[in-house]
Amino acid sequence: MRFISTRNSDREFDLREAVTNGLAPDGGLFLPHLLPDNFVRNASGNSFPAFAASVLSPFLSSSFTQAEIEQLCLDTFTFDVPLIDLKDCEWSGISILELFHGPTHSFKDFGARFLGQLLRRFIADEPAGETKTVVLVATSGDTGSAVADGLSGIPGVEVIILYPENQVSAFQERQLTLVRKGVTACRVSGNFDECQKLVKASFSEPALRDVNFTSANSINIGRLLPQMTYYAWAASLNSKANWFCVPSGNLGNLTAGLLAWKGGMRSLGFIAGHNANRYFPDYLESGTRTTRASIRTLSNAMDVGSPSNFERLQSLFPQEELRKLVSGY
Repeated sequence: MRFISTRNSDREFDLREAVTNGLAPDGGLFLPHLLPDNFVRNASGNSFPAFAASVLSPFLSSSFTQAEIEQLCLDTFTFDVPLIDLKDCEWSGISILELFHGPTHSFKDFGARFLGQLLRRFIADEPAGETKTVVLVATSGDTGSAVADGLSGIPGVEVIILYPENQVSAFQERQLTLVRKGVTACRVSGNFDECQKLVKASFSEPALRDVNFTSANSINIGRLLPQMTYYAWAASLNSKANWFCVPSGNLGNLTAGLLAWKGGMRSLGFIAGHNANRYFPDYLESGTRTTRASIRTLSNAMDVGSPSNFERLQSLFPQEELRKLVSGY
């Protein structure tokens, strides 16, 4: 499997390059060059790790053997992924996919732990004494702690977390600032969008060109790919196609679901649920982009004014197809 930038389809990269660079050299986001036909519909496995390995094999097989892919998924997905049917209530017929059983109680554990396992394997192959990989991550609440937990202690990896001052919950801040090997958390005077700008600017700063940066936000394809697996798993447990309702902020979660859909997953469509930060719902309604500063809400992990993964969605779908497939509220 090869990967390309959302801004230039001519140059191709392997998985290692895409994961360890985070962003493409032109500032674009990485996407698979070509999605395999029905890679989700053809997936199988009796356990979630086995099923996840089947879904992800087409994307990893050029870098790892099948046995290594299966072990990688076993090392990553060490927690339950239950699909709970709501019964005997007004919401009968709706199921809840519980994604909070990981170590930091966030769905971000899926992507962060997977990325950590990839980096552990890639960096282990490098000659001793190579420059450290510095993982930069901007967080609006839950990404940072999942990345800190998933990447802490990996030899050759240093994690730097940027989070907005007074805009995460007390519980989230305790998770972010917990002392972990190789992890530094920094409060930033500003909002999440400004933290995200600092991360992106660091990648292109000439004075930092000798630093081996990568990202652990959903801009990193290594964070995004494993998130396809729980959509595919949920669809495999249902006998009929369903709608997926996705809490949305930076649009990484939704993008992963749409990648699974393009891989043959049965689904009637997607509902993107937002808080007062309505960049994407406004786009779906009007077809035009209106950039505005993020608005602070109680659901701070979704306080994103300009979602990075919108660029991926634009590359994956013509405008009208996206607006038919996804509803935003």
